[in-house]
Amino acid sequence: MRPLILFFALLLMSAIGSCRSARQTVAQSADSTAVYVTEVKASMSSEEILSLLNSSTDIELSGITVEFFPPDTAHPDARAAPKSLKIDNAKARNETNASNHEVSSAAEQDTVNVSISKSSASAQTTKSDTKILSPLDWVVLSTIPIAFILLIIAIFITFKKTH
Repeated sequence: MRPLILFFALLLMSAIGSCRSARQTVAQSADSTAVYVTEVKASMSSEEILSLLNSSTDIELSGITVEFFPPDTAHPDARAAPKSLKIDNAKARNETNASNHEVSSAAEQDTVNVSISKSSASAQTTKSDTKILSPLDWVVLSTIPIAFILLIIAIFITFKKTH
């Protein structure tokens, strides 16, 4: 009876030892960040200059005497022609006003555009591998312990008979 129990114990141990499993896990991750900055500057300036010049002249004459030639009887329709001009008093006044008007303007515009682009990716691969012995492997592995057990029993019986 003992050899039979020993046989099944060895058979069970070979079955337990014959199962193998392995698990491999590979994890990958990638992150990327991109920052884009765009700056636009615009400036505009204008300058206006307006100059006004106002000038006036006043002349004051007094004591004016005009002497004409005698009328021509040969040409009764002719105009009278001045012979001499006499001015007793003359005054002149000149006035000049100048004004300048300046307008300056400036405008500046700054535009800054910032954009951020982020991306993230991850992948995980798991590979499980379980190996169990084929029926032929079972037969080969089970005959080896059986032969070993039978050899031990034969040696034990032989040893017992001789002693």
